[in-house]
Amino acid sequence: MNFAKIIETVKNAFPVIMSRKKAIKMREHEEAFKDFFMNITHEMKQPLAAALGFVGRVVHEKCGELLNDDAKMYLQKAHIGLSAMELNIMRSLTEIAMLDFKDDESLAKVITDIQAVIIKPILYAHSDKIQEKGIRVENKIEFSKITLRTNRSCLSAVFGNLFNNSVKYGPQDCEIILDSYINAEEKRRYFSVSDSGDPLDEEFVKNRLFEMFQRADPTSKEGTGVGLCINRKILRLLGGDITYNREKHEFLFWLPIE
Repeated sequence: MNFAKIIETVKNAFPVIMSRKKAIKMREHEEAFKDFFMNITHEMKQPLAAALGFVGRVVHEKCGELLNDDAKMYLQKAHIGLSAMELNIMRSLTEIAMLDFKDDESLAKVITDIQAVIIKPILYAHSDKIQEKGIRVENKIEFSKITLRTNRSCLSAVFGNLFNNSVKYGPQDCEIILDSYINAEEKRRYFSVSDSGDPLDEEFVKNRLFEMFQRADPTSKEGTGVGLCINRKILRLLGGDITYNREKHEFLFWLPIE
């Protein structure tokens, strides 16, 4: 091989070498961000969980009887506010994580008693808003101690986002229905969140519903338009998926069962 051909070969290989170096650098940055993100998440969760636990013990009179009714009422509201804050922070952190991480072995965890672990905390955290808007919640998810091989934070983020949307965008005195059933043939556990509000625009549902940064009302300043897209990413990562039934104004999602 003469010198000119050597030069030509090096020139052709240079972009490939640089591309590989760039990919390695990006992976290093992703790993560094992941470590940083996990540390920050832990630091954020710890004081909030401690405050929530302390106020909860006081509210439930584990530290002694509360004789002042006004103080008890304010502490109850503070506890509900902290519960809502915890759900919002965990949902936001989960959304950020899903934007950047494609796979995580820690996602495969077993959780039990969906009512106690997922549903009741969400209903409690939204209890003030539910009362304020006169919302009726029909919880048909009557089972308990069911086992799902999935991640608690991820499932809570999906449920929390869908329920929060119904509370936020549903009309005054609306009804929200939570339901679930098993399809044994498909080996799937289905969950649904629906409300008596108006169905979403047909064109929006068909073309943009689960896309990033999309809102049903583009003029609205409410929300970021990422929640439903992240929900789908989370569920697909967990082996499931989500759809929308416009006739019932119902979000229906599923997860695999063993």
